[in-house]
Amino acid sequence: MEHLPIGNYGGQESPEGLIAFLRDCQKRAIESGTAKLVNISLDVFHIDPLAVLEAVYEPSNQHFFVENPGRDESIAAIEHVLRKRATGPTRFQAIREWATTLLEDTIYTGNTESAYCGIHFFCAFNFFDEGQDVDGFPAAQAFVPTWQVSKKEQESLAIANCMVDETTPIELIAKKILGAHQRFGSFPYEAKSGKDVVDSSGLTLESEAGGNDAFEEAVRKATQAIEARDFEKIVLARALDFKSENTLSPLSFLERLRNRFQSCYTFSYASGESGTFIGSTPELLIAVKNGRLRADAIAGSRGRGQSASEDAALGAELFNDDKDAREHQSVVRSITTRLESLGLKPEVPTRPRLLKLPNVQHLFTPIEASLPKDLHILDVIQVLHPTPAVGGAPREAACGEISKYESFVRGPYAGPIGWFDAHGDGEFVVGIRSGILRENTLRLFSGAGIVRGSVPEKEKEETDLKFNAIREIID
Repeated sequence: MEHLPIGNYGGQESPEGLIAFLRDCQKRAIESGTAKLVNISLDVFHIDPLAVLEAVYEPSNQHFFVENPGRDESIAAIEHVLRKRATGPTRFQAIREWATTLLEDTIYTGNTESAYCGIHFFCAFNFFDEGQDVDGFPAAQAFVPTWQVSKKEQESLAIANCMVDETTPIELIAKKILGAHQRFGSFPYEAKSGKDVVDSSGLTLESEAGGNDAFEEAVRKATQAIEARDFEKIVLARALDFKSENTLSPLSFLERLRNRFQSCYTFSYASGESGTFIGSTPELLIAVKNGRLRADAIAGSRGRGQSASEDAALGAELFNDDKDAREHQSVVRSITTRLESLGLKPEVPTRPRLLKLPNVQHLFTPIEASLPKDLHILDVIQVLHPTPAVGGAPREAACGEISKYESFVRGPYAGPIGWFDAHGDGEFVVGIRSGILRENTLRLFSGAGIVRGSVPEKEKEETDLKFNAIREIID
């Protein structure tokens, strides 16, 4: 990468300076005989990335959005300059190599200090390496956006990316970037209610994939396999299909999810071709910042009480339940063992905590480690995914059996979704508490960990509890 300070061209407010900067980029592209990926990060005053996405949303455009309201940070990526798809066991490596090659021909300017500055790659990976794709969601996809807007506490950034070669109309590109920056800097938000964005009335449950009794039967068969020692744990999911009288947009759902689940990661990913993957997940797969890694182990569930006493009793029951403790420790052991296989030294609390969400509480253990510079975040994800929280244990034995028990294709459900930047920092969540929205249909997913002692009816109750995370905001 090459850095050309914006101050050398008169600062971020200078139209002439931006043209001069882009001409310098063009000169370098001509001299090298290679098109340059140009990144411009400019400060703006107060952006709500979801409101920006709402204002410019087009179903045919690729986009990414994630927000954690509890941390007061969010990011939206809109349209694509470049994108990459991959499949098979080497899909994570293929995305990493593609990004590394692009960075060799990248020029950047503007803010280099704030959160989310510089080039970002936005990714969605299906649960399986291959063989379970759905329309719009290949096994792996990543893109560099045309526009990126972000907010962290009081810092807001607007980013433009473009390709520059000898034929690029520099003045036209500069005018477009300056116009977008000025618009983002004083964005003309319109007062819209959720119904102005999408009318979800008439969204009704049509059917459950495989039939109403399919899940309980799958759990019975899985527990028999566990007793036969085929595997120790397997995560099985359900899919509910809803249909509306109206064409649906993800934006209203995102607004409701972020308001309802303040401590979760509300996300949306669309390829711009078919469907949008949306959800509000409590589970961070991995975050990397300044050489430090964090991975969350979440497994074991109870509902929330109607009073403080009932809620505390449910939490104590969760802490003391043998089945939930075994399920949770299986996830913790898997994550630590896989991190150790990369030469890392995981730092693990001695006891799990309670993660309390509006409709459910989980056993939760944050795991941290120092990450060497030569180890990329996608290298770690390739080793971690899927954790026993969404796959099973032993991983290969359990995941190889999932499709035999489930009556639908997972696609991106329970897969990693997130971003990484040019410095190796990044954040990926696990795509659970989620669904795929297409035109006037919505398919919701929910899963439960099946171990020795699992009772089919209780496991179905747990998945119903998790379904409510989205059902409550669409009913």
